[in-house]
Amino acid sequence: MDRVDVMQCYRCWGYGHTRRACKEEIGKENTCRRCGRAGHLQKECKEEAQCLSCGNGGHIVESGKCPEFQKALRRARQQQRKTIISHKLQKTLVSAYNIVAKDKHAKKEHLHSRCITYPHFKTLALKNKSIHYSVLKMLTFHKTLISFDIVSLFINISSLDLVETM
Repeated sequence: MDRVDVMQCYRCWGYGHTRRACKEEIGKENTCRRCGRAGHLQKECKEEAQCLSCGNGGHIVESGKCPEFQKALRRARQQQRKTIISHKLQKTLVSAYNIVAKDKHAKKEHLHSRCITYPHFKTLALKNKSIHYSVLKMLTFHKTLISFDIVSLFINISSLDLVETM
């Protein structure tokens, strides 16, 4: 998996938002990032580390050991996976629309009745060499979720009133 960036606020030191979106009334910008106390810089600090984000000792606010950072990292990775799947699906579904539109049987049976079924899409996708196998495998694995996406994307692409039949 690619590198995942985790957004961190430099006002409250929390994760998932930036300084501009921070809702904390009193910021922690002028506190030491090592011990959490005001009046000195991190490079001058000789105190034990105290995280400004989670409040635990043993690590500083920007450490990968912070449980709050780990939660934010998991959320960012989940979002990244959703984005990657979404992009792959969009490419695949555009190809699928082209396959269905060219297939005479599909035109007669599915486009005429304004619906498409997952099994029919899978059959057409298997015939077509341009659809990447891993994406088809992903579609097979997530067929309930993807069925809705297929229908909604077909509506966007073809301006047809397709009906979800799964």
